Amino acid sequence: MSELGPWTFKELRRAPETSALVEEQEAPDESGARRLGALRLSNRLKYFGLIIGGIGLLLSTVGIIVAVVLSNNKDTVITVVSGNGTTVVIAQADADVEFTQTYLCILGYWPLLATQQLAIALSPTNGSHEHSFGTGTVFWMPNDYPGAIHNGSSAACPDDASHFRSPSPPPPTSPPSPTSPPSPSPPPSPSPPPPSPPPPSPSPSPPSPSPSPPAATVTCMSTNVALTAPSYYYYIDGNTANRTVGMGTITFTSVPSGHPVNIVPYGTTTCTPTFVSASYTSVEGHYGTVVYNFANCAAGDVLQMRCAFHGLMNQGFPHLTVSDACP
Repeated sequence: MSELGPWTFKELRRAPETSALVEEQEAPDESGARRLGALRLSNRLKYFGLIIGGIGLLLSTVGIIVAVVLSNNKDTVITVVSGNGTTVVIAQADADVEFTQTYLCILGYWPLLATQQLAIALSPTNGSHEHSFGTGTVFWMPNDYPGAIHNGSSAACPDDASHFRSPSPPPPTSPPSPTSPPSPSPPPSPSPPPPSPPPPSPSPSPPSPSPSPPAATVTCMSTNVALTAPSYYYYIDGNTANRTVGMGTITFTSVPSGHPVNIVPYGTTTCTPTFVSASYTSVEGHYGTVVYNFANCAAGDVLQMRCAFHGLMNQGFPHLTVSDACP
């Protein structure tokens, strides 16, 4: 051991100097013996640490493999929140899930959204209009949306649309209570004998012919009226009654932008009044101050109102009947 160079604990233990130091001269060199024991313990702990680390790495790898294998058979819950509500989809973790956007359809009106912002974002012209259907809740429809429906029947709703049931009809009226049978009338008293006939009178002169009945009066609509549309019904000067019009020019004022109007034939009528002018035109409808001329229609023709956004609101009422008795 007098020469310096590489050494191991085994060589050091077998060296005579070490044996003499530890066994024969332990008493005079106790500190050296303790240092040699500490070196041996440190070397053993180093190898023990390497073994523990290798075991831990092996267990981690096995855990990852088991987790991956087990996760392939598990279901994953995906929650999607949109403007129409919350949708929960359950599928396997490795499945491909495809979402299709649907919109609300109420009584044949589609697409409907919960907020005006969503409807404007969906509109190619950045516009929207509202519907309430008498429920107290306002729904929004994008203007000029391709394929939009204003049919008025739930059967026209797309198959993949979310549906909303129409309000329940009013309860049927109870039948009238049966009336009690009339009390029997007393038997008639015997009639007195007929009087003797009067003496014959001279034959009267023939009656004069009765005058012919007066001609029926016609109430003509004014040639300047206000056409409004609260509650998705057209109103002429505040009511929905049918009107009689002449064959001249009629000016409709106050037509709302949410219900641009067109006047179209009704039933078997084939004539269409001539559109003259309007303050504004949108989606083949007119609003603001709108002027029509009825000169190409005949007496008896019937016309109806059609909204460019919502079709025949209130089934096209009020109807306009053409009469040659009106200006």
